Amino acid sequence: MKFIARYFKTVNVQGYGTQEVPNIFLIARDLLILLVLMIALFGSFYVVPEGSNAVVTRTGSVISTEKPGLHFKAPIVDSVHKLNMRAQTAKLDKAEGGTRDMQNVAVGMVVRFSIREGKAAHVFSNYAQDGDMDNFVMTATAESFKAVTAVYTAPQMIQKRNEVSQRVQATLQAKVNQYGLQI
Repeated sequence: MKFIARYFKTVNVQGYGTQEVPNIFLIARDLLILLVLMIALFGSFYVVPEGSNAVVTRTGSVISTEKPGLHFKAPIVDSVHKLNMRAQTAKLDKAEGGTRDMQNVAVGMVVRFSIREGKAAHVFSNYAQDGDMDNFVMTATAESFKAVTAVYTAPQMIQKRNEVSQRVQATLQAKVNQYGLQI
């Protein structure tokens, strides 16, 4: 009861004697301290789910990259940005190119990609803070397809379909390496 008693003070009320009244300032101070402690405690921990990495920033600058699990951060000054490291799909409805013998070629393409291990901070800082790299992959895919189809004639494109596919993939991988991605 001594703990609760400290929140009351005895005052002398004229004509009524002494009474116990709440000490509003002491209660408000202790509630504020409790609130600050709760924010510090609950705002200090975060969970990175499987298949993700987290980029931790302090006042806008990248300070670390964290793998899945429970982690600690400085409350208020640190921010956590989670990036999907799992395979994602970019769909290009119509990739167009021209063959060496001036024939137009148009195909639909689906590309599976992911952020390479250890490149989450690079992707976050330079390209997409949410990790959404679809537009970069679609653009690189279209460029790669155009570059490869220009090497072959139309009959060669049909005859060497697997070779063309492998060259498009190799050319695409070379392009997306700069983004920190893998095909």
